[in-house]
Amino acid sequence: MSGMRLRIRHVTRFSYDQPAYESHNEARLQPSENSTQQCLSFELLVNPEAAIFASRDYFGNHVHSISLAPRHQSLTIIAESTVERLPADEDSADDVAFFDFLREDLARERSMYEFLNPSRYIPFSGRLRKFFWSSRPDPAKGVAEYVMRTIKFIRDQFEYETGTTDVHSDSDRMLTTGGGVCQDFAHLSIGVLRLAGVPARYVSGYLAENIASEYPLREQASHAHGWRPGCQRRDGPASTRPIDAAQISAT
Repeated sequence: MSGMRLRIRHVTRFSYDQPAYESHNEARLQPSENSTQQCLSFELLVNPEAAIFASRDYFGNHVHSISLAPRHQSLTIIAESTVERLPADEDSADDVAFFDFLREDLARERSMYEFLNPSRYIPFSGRLRKFFWSSRPDPAKGVAEYVMRTIKFIRDQFEYETGTTDVHSDSDRMLTTGGGVCQDFAHLSIGVLRLAGVPARYVSGYLAENIASEYPLREQASHAHGWRPGCQRRDGPASTRPIDAAQISAT
């Protein structure tokens, strides 16, 4: 079954006031593959020429370690990919009642620990727990329905407002200020879902703007955005459809 093909070119440039040497970097720029996405091609170009070692990290992401020993005034890293997005299997989106979902909570806690517990930017504070209690799930309702209801609830309660938070703000900051940007909506949504027992993670990426425009193949630049995929089935965050930050905060 064919889908949409996307050509992606990601450029990172470093310029130094003084020559740099013994430079070591890690790039996670190679698209992953799953049931709805195939990476048809990938090439990593580094200038000046450098040693590149490919591996996988703990979460299964492709990692390219880049080492450059000689002195250099600048460094350019270009990742070029061709990705095919496949239609999602509608049958895989069947909802699961919370009562049934939480029966496997202990096993899920072991296998998805990082997606269910607090982190630096998503602390399980008293303020977050109080907010969660106002939107706690109904055991008889479906997990997918709760995920969407939570996103809508947070979107309606807070304002999309730049300048109220920064890149170091945690989920408590938006609860205090009453507004934030995509990362803050994502942080708060993840915190609520994790407290409910739903595995959720933060994903950073780009929105392809004007993809249905008259010139869909022209080169486009885009701002980075934050997402919060959440588990809508029993097998974890990887099986879910991401809800982008624009849907959470700007509609």
